[in-house]
Amino acid sequence: MKHIEHLHPEFREQARALLSGFVEHCEFSRTLVGDIRHFIHFGGRKYGLPIFTVFGPPHPDLETHFIGLVGHNQGRDTTLPEILMQLIERLALQPRVATGTVLRVLPVADPVGFEGDAAASPELAALLDRQIDAFHTSALDGVVSIRTSTDDALHVKVAGPSPVRQAVRRSWDALDRLLSEDTIVAEGASLRLLEAPAEGPWEVEIAVPRSWASNLAVHWISQLLVVFLRAHAEAQLHALPELAE
Repeated sequence: MKHIEHLHPEFREQARALLSGFVEHCEFSRTLVGDIRHFIHFGGRKYGLPIFTVFGPPHPDLETHFIGLVGHNQGRDTTLPEILMQLIERLALQPRVATGTVLRVLPVADPVGFEGDAAASPELAALLDRQIDAFHTSALDGVVSIRTSTDDALHVKVAGPSPVRQAVRRSWDALDRLLSEDTIVAEGASLRLLEAPAEGPWEVEIAVPRSWASNLAVHWISQLLVVFLRAHAEAQLHALPELAE
């Protein structure tokens, strides 16, 4: 099997289509950097995991927090990657949402499946798990993972200290109010909080129903993330004024 050292364009057409516009933004931004730090060799090809780093404005009373966000894409489906790319766009317009925070965004956790080059296999799953584990442990205070679900309800799980759980509750309440005004109603949606010690990295997992239209999922889940990041910063400051809708 030939060992390929370079990322050939024909092996990453889907990723280029998704990320090309954002790479252009990175070239001119001091607060947004995009690069490829993790690589996977599979089937004689080399795939890269694109990571975007967003630097929120510092706050004199807030210690900088490092948060990772991962889109666990299902094959070539672009819904989850687009949610995280939409979040980056929202933060470009509202940088204070990420006050006191550095975000590391991995929109495509499975670059091989994203290009449609291989079906799921134990070998590929093991390669991907190692890369995601490395991402989780790269000096992050917490990770937000986004997945798809066959359930018709939106599920959010959180394991972490009180400020994180409080931020999740506030973002959930805000989304619930906003959804009631749209054609999608969060009827029967559930929120499960998993208690964990305050020490150590926290984790939030968002399971997006596959029954949701892609454009609506991108809009609402990116909005949920915006409210969560804002509430998380406010919780760290022990001041939680009413969030503007």
